[in-house]
Amino acid sequence: MPSDEPIQPPKHILVFRGVLTNVGGHYNKFSGMCTVPENGIYVFTWTVVCESQGNRVTQVVVNTEVVWAAMCDARGGGTYYRTTTGLVVLEVNQSEVVFIRTHPANLGVKAIISAPDYHRTTFSGWKL
Repeated sequence: MPSDEPIQPPKHILVFRGVLTNVGGHYNKFSGMCTVPENGIYVFTWTVVCESQGNRVTQVVVNTEVVWAAMCDARGGGTYYRTTTGLVVLEVNQSEVVFIRTHPANLGVKAIISAPDYHRTTFSGWKL
């Protein structure tokens, strides 16, 4: 993500507009969704930076199915940001979509942080 996102609503898809590598163009920097190019085993990883004194729960979703979640918790951390990283290895099929979103119960408060100068919220995926 190239910039901070204010507090997001439930099930908000995180859009990573600062794309560094997108071989084949399967990640859509406008929708935040990655369309799987071919059947296989894929690795998806995401890192979330949460604002000091806040927390956020994010989920990795394939089509409509939540397959994993991660919580970034900076409560009680003074003025410091905190990070969390999730990593999943999945068997997915061609044309399925994978994306990161906020928890449907909107667990968490404060913003998700991303800035090019010293911290970045990221999403990556590749075929094994």
